[in-house]
Amino acid sequence: MSESKLYSYEVSFKGNRRDVYCSQHKIKRGDYVVVNVERGFDAGKVSFPKIISAIDAKILPKIYRLATREDLERISRNHEKEKNAFRICKERIIEYKLDMKLVGVEMQFDGGKLTFYFTSPQRVDFRELVKTLAGIYNTRIDLRQIGVRDETRIISGIGACGRTQCCSACMSGFKEISPQYAKDQQLSMNAVKNCGNCGRYLCCLAFEEDSYIEAYKRIPRAGSYFTSAEQKRGEVVFVDIFKERIQVKFIVKNKDEKPTTQYEWFDMEQIKSGKVEEIRHFQQKGKENGVI
Repeated sequence: MSESKLYSYEVSFKGNRRDVYCSQHKIKRGDYVVVNVERGFDAGKVSFPKIISAIDAKILPKIYRLATREDLERISRNHEKEKNAFRICKERIIEYKLDMKLVGVEMQFDGGKLTFYFTSPQRVDFRELVKTLAGIYNTRIDLRQIGVRDETRIISGIGACGRTQCCSACMSGFKEISPQYAKDQQLSMNAVKNCGNCGRYLCCLAFEEDSYIEAYKRIPRAGSYFTSAEQKRGEVVFVDIFKERIQVKFIVKNKDEKPTTQYEWFDMEQIKSGKVEEIRHFQQKGKENGVI
């Protein structure tokens, strides 16, 4: 292959499963392609082409060819077979009294494999079910137990933002997300608000986490204490990483000697001229993330 004509493409398969392949041909986003897989061929839709190096091309699997009209018709027929297989498998699950929830079915493009995705709170002995399905379809049967995040990706849905949830729309894998991400981004610690349709923390929290960690190298975190150049000491209650400023809460006494609360904003120059006291938890986290 000529190094100047190498491109990589993300290919989406049934159930929002994704992988990256390369080709020496330019392929439009939304086109269907046939790709080599273990023991056969599969088909999917392409997106996000970009030029890659010859070294990277050697690592990535290759796109076999663009899908023809006959291939598209076959894909459509496979979808109908998947619906039928879903119904039959669900009936057998009930018949064998298996503690499992069928989530989706995916037929490989060439019919060489039929994959059934399911969830279950425990391990399931589905050997008899596999034998039954193999006898019906005369092909390789793969029963794959998945977690709630994969289940949500396969089913898809709309997130709190009003758009298709990230795991279904653009993500190729999951990242572990902890409650600390919500703290770093100054979100409410209400787990319901910070969780997606899967009941786990929102994947989009991971998209912005690095920006907040980078900002905290220059700006104190909420919960820190700040002493201004005028020697007024207060607690940082909000950090605006975009305008690089902090909001500080001061407790002051009025004429009647009663304490009142005041809030003031301080920009980066004022922060530098003052003094910041990070609490121990933040100091330790800063060291772990390379923050001084």
